[in-house]
Amino acid sequence: MIVPKLTVPLINDAILANCINCWIATGGISLNGFSFIFGRLTQLAHCQLLTGLDLPTDPRVLHNVNQNLSEKIEMRIFCEGFFHAKVYIFECRSFSVAYVGSGNFTMGGFNGNEELFYKVTDYSEIEELKAWFRRYFIKSIPLSRSIILQYEAIYNREKDRQTASIADLSAFMNSVNANTNGVASDLSGQYFKVEDYAVLSNANAPLTTPAIVRERIRVQNKLMDIHDLIMPTIREMGDLHQHFRRGNITSSLNPENQPGHLLRAIWLAYGRSEAEIEQYQIIKPGHPDKIEKSPMNFIRLQAILRQDLFGIWLMPGKEHGSEIDRNYFRTQMRNENYREEFYRMLRGLGDGYWINVAGDQESVLSFKNALQLWEFTRRDDWRHHYFTIGKNFQPNAFEIREANIVNTILAGFRQLYPLYRLMKDKSFERP
Repeated sequence: MIVPKLTVPLINDAILANCINCWIATGGISLNGFSFIFGRLTQLAHCQLLTGLDLPTDPRVLHNVNQNLSEKIEMRIFCEGFFHAKVYIFECRSFSVAYVGSGNFTMGGFNGNEELFYKVTDYSEIEELKAWFRRYFIKSIPLSRSIILQYEAIYNREKDRQTASIADLSAFMNSVNANTNGVASDLSGQYFKVEDYAVLSNANAPLTTPAIVRERIRVQNKLMDIHDLIMPTIREMGDLHQHFRRGNITSSLNPENQPGHLLRAIWLAYGRSEAEIEQYQIIKPGHPDKIEKSPMNFIRLQAILRQDLFGIWLMPGKEHGSEIDRNYFRTQMRNENYREEFYRMLRGLGDGYWINVAGDQESVLSFKNALQLWEFTRRDDWRHHYFTIGKNFQPNAFEIREANIVNTILAGFRQLYPLYRLMKDKSFERP
């Protein structure tokens, strides 16, 4: 069975929650990827972890394993060649499962990148994978403080070189992205040009150089020009509001604030007012003494520019976001009349619109009845997955030409607004 996003079965099938033993081989490990796995395993789970150091592994991961988790994680380093294997084997209370694929032990590898895994459940094949793992594990070197300190110095130097190399490559990649990302080289007449999409390319995504920052600000200003044109109409629609801080009307331009520390998109968002948000109390994850008061914690409409498309989306929520609205929606979907209304509205969006839940995306017209749609949406978990409904436009689409893009956005928002109203929590609304 093919699995495009590894986060989905690891969470939805309760693999991490029920894991007793795991064996993981990977080319590289990021801090976020490490936290995703080991932050969800139980205290009783034990892991053997094997990696090389040819691909970047965050030294903070190595220090954490060596200093704090050595009883839980037995980690070794393969030094006899370039180690590039990616194997994830989980032994749970009542079943075992393995995934073999392309994704490294990073959030990009698990969910963000276009990776591919193959699920293995056959007992003999899993045992064969364990035997392969043991052969490499036995001839690898146990993790030690000495290895970490030597590697850390190399890692920091290599990181500096990599940043410089990415900067050197970005100009080349910008021109290549015009073709490989499906962006036509000639976008004359379009509101967003080749250079607007290129600044969000994979090559530029992690960079914070002055030149890249200037380019992001230029694209941000183009979105703000759109905002100024659409805002009068949005006010007339009812309870849709811009972010109450002018500087946050568009998304952050700092990669550190984006998934995987990669800036691949910039968007406008519209949702609850500041007064509405003040009625809620949302505890910031990991900080029980702090309350988050942000529109990003609620359902919203978005106009989003990515490296290869422009989208008009209804965003019930990102990963670990919009707990209140998404739980409200989940509860309401137990009601047959509500399910039928949601089904009718969703299909009414028409051709080109899709719904994405837990990494799976389907056309809104693909659902035959409300029960089938309910089963699809029940996979949503606000803690772990994105939930999005929308329509995308290719860079050369007629709808997003300079003369048309404002009307296209407003038309899209008008179509999605009834769903926004249906799905948002109504705890503080008058009957």
